[in-house]
Amino acid sequence: MKLILSQIKSPCVKMLPGMVTTDTRLVDYINEACERLLYKGKWPSCYGQFTIAVTDGLVTWPRQIETIERFANNNTPGAVQNDWYEWIESGWGLRDSASGYDGLTLMDKGTACVFANVSIVPGAFLKVKSSLATDVTPDKILIQGFDYLGNWVRTLSGGVYIDGEYVTLTGTTYASTVNQFSRVTGVQKTATDGFVSLWEVDPSTGYLNRLGYYEPTETVPCYRVSRVPGITTDTAPAFINVMAKLRFIKASVDTDYIIPPNLAAIKLMIAAIYKEENNLIGEANVYEANALRTLNEQLDHYLGDGARIVVQNANQGPPVEVVI
Repeated sequence: MKLILSQIKSPCVKMLPGMVTTDTRLVDYINEACERLLYKGKWPSCYGQFTIAVTDGLVTWPRQIETIERFANNNTPGAVQNDWYEWIESGWGLRDSASGYDGLTLMDKGTACVFANVSIVPGAFLKVKSSLATDVTPDKILIQGFDYLGNWVRTLSGGVYIDGEYVTLTGTTYASTVNQFSRVTGVQKTATDGFVSLWEVDPSTGYLNRLGYYEPTETVPCYRVSRVPGITTDTAPAFINVMAKLRFIKASVDTDYIIPPNLAAIKLMIAAIYKEENNLIGEANVYEANALRTLNEQLDHYLGDGARIVVQNANQGPPVEVVI
């Protein structure tokens, strides 16, 4: 089941008095409605299975993945732990890729704006380029972090000091930073036509190593990071399988896919937002409840009876139906 933006504009605009499909606010309402609904459950088409080959225990997940729900290493299920796991007083303590050895624990390690950080010591010039020649002035990317001396990078931009350094894109040719970076902690970019790649360059050899690869609609890249202790560069590649919930990504053009793919629920949530903005909180709550009921009905239909098991309460109360 799939929905695209062009399919839902006309039905959704009916929930917004006085608005037409060409009004730019309509897409804003659709995006806000979808984002709110996505956070409220694991709806059909809002999660999926993903497999990657891992040669080091630190994994930076792609933009589309928001939350790791289940995990397996080489087809053996493991445990997913949050970012407090290493801080349990009676636990393992802080762990790196070489510790643990079992490879069956996946720990949350926060977020990152690059999938690999600067590897050249003490630092490297950074280069950016687009996959399309149309990405030129005023398209630019702001790189934030520390220089080769460990100092926080600040530069002048329009007569004002800012955190980081702007690099103006020059299409498919490389544009370089003035500063040598030892660590990248933040990236901001304008919306572009093509994909923008970020590279480090060794000052002595000119060797390029890619650190990031940003989609056209990404403006503030941020990716979930996990660690699986026991997977090192000295071991054979591990095939990590995860069941993951998808990240909300705004729709911007008519061919963009919409999640959750439930038109009725989206319409009801748009009405809820409109009522909320007009301080009609009671009516807003009714519309929102109906939107969730619609999504749960779709979920029941999608899972079917085969995805249900019946368990007995520990206190011998009535059986409880659980959806797996």
